Amino acid sequence: MLYPAQYTLPLSENFTTKLTDQDIERVNKFYMLPGQELDPWQIWLMRAVLETYPDDHKDPRKAGKLRYREGVLIEVSRQVGKTTVLGALMFLGYLKSANRKNITKMGCVAS
Repeated sequence: MLYPAQYTLPLSENFTTKLTDQDIERVNKFYMLPGQELDPWQIWLMRAVLETYPDDHKDPRKAGKLRYREGVLIEVSRQVGKTTVLGALMFLGYLKSANRKNITKMGCVAS
C-alpha cells in the first residue's frame, strides 16, 4: 500500500485505535453496497484518525483517549472514496452511540 506524501506519524508502530476488526466487518456488511468493501488505504486512514493514547501513557488523563480530539484535516483527490470513509466513520459513531460504548462526538464534511 502506498502511504500519503505527508502525514502525522503515529505515536508508535503498534499504535492503539478505537477502530476494531469487528468495526471494519460491520462497515463492510451493513454500510457498503453488496460486493464492495473498504479499500486498504481507507482502513489505514480510519485507524489513524481514531488513534488513541496507549493505556500506559505518561499522562494518565490522556490514557485511552482519542489522540485527535479537535479535528483532522484530510486532503484526498476527487472520486477516490473520501465520502465513503467519512460515511463509515459516522456509521460507526452512530452504532457506538446506540450501544452507549466509546461514545465519540464527531462531525464530518466531504467536498
